[in-house]
Amino acid sequence: MWREVMPLGDSYWRRENLFLHQIHPAISTQTNTGLRGFVNELAFSAFCLTRNEEMSKRRTSIINAIDNSIPSTIAYINRFTYPSAMDASDVSATCIQEASAIASNLLDTFPAKPGDVLRPKFLGCGILGAAEGDIISSGCLYEIKAGARAFRISDIRQLLVYSTLAYASGSLEFDRIGLCNPRTGAFWVKSLDSICQSISGLKASDVLSNLARHFDSLDSYQS
Repeated sequence: MWREVMPLGDSYWRRENLFLHQIHPAISTQTNTGLRGFVNELAFSAFCLTRNEEMSKRRTSIINAIDNSIPSTIAYINRFTYPSAMDASDVSATCIQEASAIASNLLDTFPAKPGDVLRPKFLGCGILGAAEGDIISSGCLYEIKAGARAFRISDIRQLLVYSTLAYASGSLEFDRIGLCNPRTGAFWVKSLDSICQSISGLKASDVLSNLARHFDSLDSYQS
């Protein structure tokens, strides 16, 4: 499906990867790989809870938000890691320190602005169920990728899926998409139209409409 809708996607992203912005120094990653998803989710929760706090209280606010978010974050992570469930004893000082640094970088990158939407909800379309994004700010849908890796074409596809869901439901309130890695400092933003023209030669509304039709047809096929 993706090769049909965006035949130039892979080559486009290889070029774009050469022009990422470095918006802050990379954070030293010391937690083991198995806890990285937990740390990232904990940091994002703290970011959401402290965006409206005064700068002078930021450090204390982040630590308090992290402490308060540990139980719910463990419960969330355990939904995907059964039977290797984690508990509070797995949360080390290193985890908290790393989550705090990631949350701080997110707060620097996305200061609170009127009209921002945290964890935006998207209705399902065809074979795709409802989904939740990370943040819409100043007309841009951002996906936060806090792993110790480079951005991938799959990240762009994820943003295009969210854009398609918004388009299909008549709630497309952004015209740009972006990626942010608060761990490595990498940052990328482009308009939907420029991306769609580059990967398919079509404008954004045509690409999103084509994707919506694909998702609908897959749903019909499975039924």
